Amino acid sequence: MKKNSKLVKRIERCLSAIFCISALFACFTSTYAWFTASRAVQASAVEFTANEGPLPFSKIEIFKQDTSVATPSNPYCFSTKPRGTYTVSQTNGQNTISYDNSSSKDDDLDEYDNLLNGYQQCILYLFTVSDSISQDDLDNIFIQAKRNDKSLCLFLAKPDKITPKNPLLPSENALSNIISFETIPLSTALTPTSRTTTSGASASVYAPTSSSDTKTQFIDTNKLNPQGFLSSETDYSASENLFAPTKGTYSLTDSSKSLKQVAVIISYDDDLINLLYTINLGNRVLDNPSNSIGFKADWNFVI
Repeated sequence: MKKNSKLVKRIERCLSAIFCISALFACFTSTYAWFTASRAVQASAVEFTANEGPLPFSKIEIFKQDTSVATPSNPYCFSTKPRGTYTVSQTNGQNTISYDNSSSKDDDLDEYDNLLNGYQQCILYLFTVSDSISQDDLDNIFIQAKRNDKSLCLFLAKPDKITPKNPLLPSENALSNIISFETIPLSTALTPTSRTTTSGASASVYAPTSSSDTKTQFIDTNKLNPQGFLSSETDYSASENLFAPTKGTYSLTDSSKSLKQVAVIISYDDDLINLLYTINLGNRVLDNPSNSIGFKADWNFVI
């Protein structure tokens, strides 16, 4: 009887070990599949809201990242051909922002695939300052990213503090949860430059050579607790001021403006995506690696 009892216990321990190893392997496989599949998709081009009075910009162009030359050390390489253009005009005191993407139907962030590509995925919105704007008007330029009121914060916890209040859905997730902004004021307009790829082929790209020291986010990552949750929705910003004139941006004495363009670069935030996956472990949406998880642009630019 004692021998049989010992044998049963050994079998139980072996089965328990096998189960644990299988569970860990399944978890690893799920994690690897989620990151190697293209998971984050922007649904549509970002909308614009115009303030009253003459608008400071004549157009806003969208440039896709040039994946043939982008590298981990220099991800800010963009195609010279805009994928979409917003034209700004004013008639009888009424501001109009019209959109044209006839040159391409692809004017969104590419699907998230950062692990495979090895560089920061991004897209460029290039704001061109109007030639007719006065120096006084230039003082009042600003670009703001404003989140819609109905956006859902994916980093809030339930009362149990270990599961998300708004778990990931197959689609219609708020893109504002996983992106960052960098803004670069340009005193001279961006011009195409020729770069040589590793294969020896040449490609023309826009490549800003400098960036801001800090990135702007709707989600304040400094306020995420060790589990990856925000303490309250107040830490999920309703709006972020991306650009406003600062001393040295343009000359007050020179008759010709030195501020020609403002580059706003929108990037996937790898840290936020990693945390978002972690707090959604066990969510069935992650079970099928062949399907992407849809994110929509739940915010707009205000100029």
